[in-house]
Amino acid sequence: MKKFSYLASAITCAVVLASCGDTKIDIKDDGGNDVPAENQQPSVNIFAAQMSELGYQDIHQLSAVNVNDIVTALTNKGHSASDIESAMYENAADNFVEHGLAMGTWLDSGIGQAIVLGRHYLSAYDLSISNCATGGSYRVLSNSAQRMLLQALGNKQIEEWQFSGDGQTQLVVSGSGVDGSYDLQDRPTAVLAPNCITDTGNGATVSIKLRDLPEQIRPANVNYSVRLTLDLNHSGEEDTGDVRVIFRDVASMTDDIVDISSLMSNLFVRWTDGISKRGNSNPQLDTQFTITGDTVEFDLPQSLHTLMEQFDQTTPLFVEVAADYLVDNEPVFGSNLASDDGPWNWTNVMMKHEDRFPEQGYVAAGDGVEHQDAANDQVGEAGWVDILSVKVEFK
Repeated sequence: MKKFSYLASAITCAVVLASCGDTKIDIKDDGGNDVPAENQQPSVNIFAAQMSELGYQDIHQLSAVNVNDIVTALTNKGHSASDIESAMYENAADNFVEHGLAMGTWLDSGIGQAIVLGRHYLSAYDLSISNCATGGSYRVLSNSAQRMLLQALGNKQIEEWQFSGDGQTQLVVSGSGVDGSYDLQDRPTAVLAPNCITDTGNGATVSIKLRDLPEQIRPANVNYSVRLTLDLNHSGEEDTGDVRVIFRDVASMTDDIVDISSLMSNLFVRWTDGISKRGNSNPQLDTQFTITGDTVEFDLPQSLHTLMEQFDQTTPLFVEVAADYLVDNEPVFGSNLASDDGPWNWTNVMMKHEDRFPEQGYVAAGDGVEHQDAANDQVGEAGWVDILSVKVEFK
């Protein structure tokens, strides 16, 4: 793969206030040869150069109108919408909520609205309708002490929000669709309301094939879980605006044996405070977890959560299956057979057996695409967790 470097003229355009006019930004490969224009991609430097050409110097000072001017100019020069968007986001990548605003969930209970502030993203919710929510996520393009420039992930519109208040316990928002006076929440459960869209015919079905799925488990001895993480904002990391769906057993102090299909579902709405990843969970999900042979299947309707409207075939995701054994041996139990895969024939039982697909990063969901995973690539011995394939089918 060739590495691209920009000439000094491009860098100069990115930092000086004077107009660069129609200066051409040449791109060279490692050998110093010109890269054909059709192979060149917009970059942070090209976006900054266009800012300078239009007389703008600091992205923190741009208005929504300014950003639209830059986008129009780059479009007129033949750059695609997706490339312009990438260049714009690269330029704003280090501009997150760092001006005295506490990250977390803010609620205006009087008007029924909530805002979740993260490092690079925020999510806004209208909770004024009883028992459900509407809303969406935004990428932070720039911010200063009392102002943010945002782009909606849904319709791509640029919005400018104004902030006042101490930013730690009280926040007043204006110039947005969620104007109000907000208080920081210790237990942010409001954003877990289901989507006001009640048509469960929308959404997707997820199928995960495992090497050897047990019929039954004993929750007192093992914590078993199936987890799906959706990178709804396409950031490449778990952060504000992402969703994780978890199916897991209910811990029991008794010796009860339960069917694997009885796993309880939870929804985690992710956000980060810059130090640790956090999530709010909702154990009251109306989504079905079924077992057919060694395949688990569950529905993800848009009614699950308002952010699920952003879930489509381009959404990056990863799947994790884990069995964390709390005892060092366990005989055959319930409807399981001695010939089945299980702790009765593993060498090391008391450990966390787990598998992840893909091994690192994410894979685009696709529609009806059966993503294959290698057999026996799990940590530990349990075929219970060994993922063979993952498939998402949209309705």
